Amino acid sequence: RLVQNDSSSAAGNVLADILKAPAVQALCRRAELGGALTFSGVAAPAQPFFAALLQRSFPQRSIVVVTENLRTQESFQQDLETWLGAPLLFYPAWEILPHENKLPHADVISDRLQTLVTLGESRITHHASCLVITSVTALLQKTFAPDDLQSRTRHLQRGDKFAPLDLIEFLEAQGYEAEAQVSQKGEIALRGGIVDIFPPTSPWPVRLEFFGDELESLRFFDPLTQISREEISSITLPPAGELGIIKQQLERGLQPASPQEGKAASDNSKPSGNPALQRPEGRAPLATLLDYLPKETIFFLCEPESLAVHADTYEQQVPQADPFFISWPDFLVDLNRRGFTSVELGDAEVGVPASACSPDRLNPELQLAEPEFGAPLFASLDAFRPLAERAPEPQIAEAQRREFFQQLQRWLRQDYAVHVFCNNDGERQRFEEIWDELGFAKVAQEARLSNERVSAGSLPEEMRRRDACATLHLGSLARGFICDEAKLVVVTDAEIFGRYKIQRPRRQKSSHAQAARSALDIDFTELEEGDLVVH
Repeated sequence: RLVQNDSSSAAGNVLADILKAPAVQALCRRAELGGALTFSGVAAPAQPFFAALLQRSFPQRSIVVVTENLRTQESFQQDLETWLGAPLLFYPAWEILPHENKLPHADVISDRLQTLVTLGESRITHHASCLVITSVTALLQKTFAPDDLQSRTRHLQRGDKFAPLDLIEFLEAQGYEAEAQVSQKGEIALRGGIVDIFPPTSPWPVRLEFFGDELESLRFFDPLTQISREEISSITLPPAGELGIIKQQLERGLQPASPQEGKAASDNSKPSGNPALQRPEGRAPLATLLDYLPKETIFFLCEPESLAVHADTYEQQVPQADPFFISWPDFLVDLNRRGFTSVELGDAEVGVPASACSPDRLNPELQLAEPEFGAPLFASLDAFRPLAERAPEPQIAEAQRREFFQQLQRWLRQDYAVHVFCNNDGERQRFEEIWDELGFAKVAQEARLSNERVSAGSLPEEMRRRDACATLHLGSLARGFICDEAKLVVVTDAEIFGRYKIQRPRRQKSSHAQAARSALDIDFTELEEGDLVVH
């Protein structure tokens, strides 16, 4: 028997159940104490789930997950969104070297600025917690200082009063380019009492309509047709760039604004009477992501040995004394100095310390003892369902699949909770077909009828639960894992179909990319046998 569950809360139920495991509760107590915690009993496929567990345990604390590269970062984000059912902050590296004569992609800057602006607002309000997915390279790249970014960011809402020309001049100082018609991120246009702006962090450009100096309405609009879309009540306008603006800042030697600049800013602000549109009075030094985080933040350092290797590789490509660069050891020292909690997650053998990235490795007397478990808390399913780069012969593939499905039956009989995650309805239907083809539905039916003939009170516990069900979910996960202590098994379509999942590219935020996606979206469940398709 199979139980279908389409709700995103289903993943929350899995998290709630496993939080009752003694080992998980012990780890949560350790994390609450702070300091550096090393735990090498978490297989790579389970690390996003592990991070979701800690987020569920400490909902008021911000969490930063550090991965080795962009591919792992994207996979981690995809899994975490499945477990938590909500979008996360994605903080990527520039994907270029700062000394190169080119700028990062607009969507990279968009993600970075969205993260920095959100963290900056949370830092000021002291309320909302954030979950950030980043890479070790991104952490080594310096950016705006929080106060500098705040002075370059404006929040506009209906009813504000300021002159449209003052807004245009302020935005031009933050890197926006004036055009006759807005079609790309970072562009602005002024037509009478209408100002069109395309903020880097927004999926659509926004149209501001003024009545005199009063902001009367805000609407998104389509940059291709220029037709207005839904109305909004407010908009956040960050700088139009990051690396390019900071480079110009460095070329001026990080000097305070000249008296002429200060006077011009003051003069420009007089007509509107709105100090929010005054230009920044000076230049701030560069900062790292640590400067945007509250001291209660928990850092997840995934596969610390690999993080150190990737950091060293990046450092070898950066020129000496690069102002945008901070070394990995220096970053860890700063992390430790600020009192952040760090949790190192590794897939190493039990008892093998994975402390290559521990900030406290420089102070052995401060290190916390590693949890002692007889086996890894979360193990991969490789021993039950090994995947090869190339698909085996059909007969071998079928035998392996049958054996794995028999293992699923064994887990169910042993009272394990088996959760199967499928990407879409088509894959879920195919799983059910295979389940029926192999006869497991009939076996479950016979077991249930047999149990009904005998009083449940006279049956052993293991027999009374033999009719347990696998639960099907719609959700995208990279690989499955098993937690013996909590009697939990998570299975993905990778194990079901015996193939590595093709990594879904991170969705671009530009409206052009959204338009392209809507044209290419296909519901494969609508296809019927005999339909003609182009493969």
